[in-house]
Amino acid sequence: MACQAAVAGRRAGGVHELAAPLLLLVIVALFGAFGLVVHALWFVLVAAVVLWIVGAFLSALRSGEAAPSDTDEAAAPHGTRRATAGNGLVRAA
Repeated sequence: MACQAAVAGRRAGGVHELAAPLLLLVIVALFGAFGLVVHALWFVLVAAVVLWIVGAFLSALRSGEAAPSDTDEAAAPHGTRRATAGNGLVRAA
């Protein structure tokens, strides 16, 4: 009879004894998945930055001229202004 009482007690408490390791397993799995996603996002970030730099470089090569700078306006004599075609390029006189 003592054996039957021990088995009944083990069954009743078995759910609570299993809850902690299962909760720990779920937490570890979530952190592991989160770490994997963050690790993969680093590769996505690096690829996006490389594509951005290559795109900017190819765009500058295709346009054939450097982007206008503030020093172009500063080089003009005081009170004069260069005529542009609306796109930042100097119009032919």
